[in-house]
Amino acid sequence: MSRVEKKRKRQNRRLLFYFSLVEMMTWITITGWGFIVPFLQETGLNSTQVGITIACNGLMGVIAPPFWGKLADKIQSARKVFILMLMGSAILWFCIPLAGKPPVASLALMSVILQVSMLFIRPLTAMLDSWIMNVLSIHQDIEYGKIRVWGSIGSCLASSLMTACISSWGITFIFPAYLICAIPTVLLCLCYRGTEGVPVPKKKKEKHSIKALLYKKEYLFFLILLIAMNIPVNNGYTYATYLLLEVNGELAMLGVFSGIRAACEIPCVLLCGKLLKRIDAGRLICVPAILMICEQFLYTMASSQLMILFIAPLGGMAYGFFIPCMVQYTSDLAPVGLEATAQSISASMYSMTGIVCNVLGGWLIGLLGARLYYFSCGTILLLCFGIFIHSLQSRKNVVEKR
Repeated sequence: MSRVEKKRKRQNRRLLFYFSLVEMMTWITITGWGFIVPFLQETGLNSTQVGITIACNGLMGVIAPPFWGKLADKIQSARKVFILMLMGSAILWFCIPLAGKPPVASLALMSVILQVSMLFIRPLTAMLDSWIMNVLSIHQDIEYGKIRVWGSIGSCLASSLMTACISSWGITFIFPAYLICAIPTVLLCLCYRGTEGVPVPKKKKEKHSIKALLYKKEYLFFLILLIAMNIPVNNGYTYATYLLLEVNGELAMLGVFSGIRAACEIPCVLLCGKLLKRIDAGRLICVPAILMICEQFLYTMASSQLMILFIAPLGGMAYGFFIPCMVQYTSDLAPVGLEATAQSISASMYSMTGIVCNVLGGWLIGLLGARLYYFSCGTILLLCFGIFIHSLQSRKNVVEKR
């Protein structure tokens, strides 16, 4: 082995360790986001009001990602934008419960701060993915899955720990915990001294316009599937609470539910990283789509919290495949110079889906119940999956004719 190869391998090992640590710390930091619904319920909001509040959060998530993505592409540094977003979200998140206590005690002010914080929080993981993918475009020997798996490990550990802490100190513990975890994460990001913001050398240069991305038929069909697949992801964070309550389950099990899903992500993220070397991301994403469809329909038959916990691994497995496939396929389709923008649009799709799900979902759950709501979500995903499969087949036929 030559000296140059040894140096390259050492550098790859350092980068793998560094980004794995950043990924884990980021997901530990944002774990409290999954407990926002119980917090809103504790303030006295009903299911419809909670749905509207979360939908407003989603609106912030639609507006913010393209702005942050375009900024990152402009300054050629997703890392700097990520640090700014993490610092801003930590400060705002810490202020949320303070606004609801004397002498302020204003539910309206608390809601405003929550919405503003979402401008910083919602695009966080997409910006981190953009930073990582930019670096990996140069260091192609490093698998994204080996980095992303540490996010799942961090989320799994933090969810279990958060459940115990909430039982002892109350639901408001999620807010100072965010700030406490965000500080070392920011310091870790500030320590980075490597290359960033360099486009993939093999890609042909294209005009730096969002139109260059949105005019691609493959990307548009991908967005249709992405919107539908974000419905189960959104449900896992938002409406699992109501699903547990409908079968007379305990809210404390929400942490166990999240922990099980996160634990099942881990092997699937690693497996997906291996498979992406052999299978196109656009085809491999069919695996999580099928798993999500099965998960949604099985929840309609759940009659106890134990059954819900048995079905939960399907969601974790699906998410483990979904994230690497989504990030890789988005990166493959993105024009040079729009990598961060493309990842941010994917984040916007999640938020856009959240708006519809949270407005209609809260109303439908109040009207029909959580299980029938999950049935309707599974049906929508099944239809969109059929459209995506048809687009893949059409593309294959066009290529064969050529």
